[in-house]
Amino acid sequence: MLQSRRVQLDLDSRIINAWLDARIDTDYLESRALKFVIVVEMLRAIVLRSQPPRRHLDQALWEQFLLYALPHLKFYLQAGIRCTNDVVQALTNRRKWEDLNRRSFRSDISAALKLLGAKESGRTIELFVESRNKLIHEGRFRCTSEPLPLESDAPRTATDEYLFVAGFVDRVILQSFGLHDVLTY
Repeated sequence: MLQSRRVQLDLDSRIINAWLDARIDTDYLESRALKFVIVVEMLRAIVLRSQPPRRHLDQALWEQFLLYALPHLKFYLQAGIRCTNDVVQALTNRRKWEDLNRRSFRSDISAALKLLGAKESGRTIELFVESRNKLIHEGRFRCTSEPLPLESDAPRTATDEYLFVAGFVDRVILQSFGLHDVLTY
């Protein structure tokens, strides 16, 4: 099973190479957790590569929407609230608007887990995505970069967050190999 998954998913050692390249120069635990996050990122990208693009609207409808919305938005920004040309250009940049039509990482990871046969609770996925976002975008654990509400079930220490991320990746990988019996969710 391991060999068949490797052939199916780890094309040209992309997951291994991404994992080896992932580094944070500050904290050892954050650096190790980032490596686990990168494995899931690559696994998601590879699993979804043969799927149709994950968009809110199909491309033809999205183009139709942009053709309508952007000129109206430009007009309002210029005439209605008198923005400078730089602001108008920044807010109506077509390339930036394209990102709005793509599904979120959370949606992608849920779809990838479903295709792999991995079952994780919605809350576990939410906590992983929040931790992933902080590690990817800020290079820090969520628990050290923002105050958590007292009632939150999110990891509260760097060690707990590291173990949570590592456990999530372990469960996903083991479940993708068909090992569901030995896991608790």
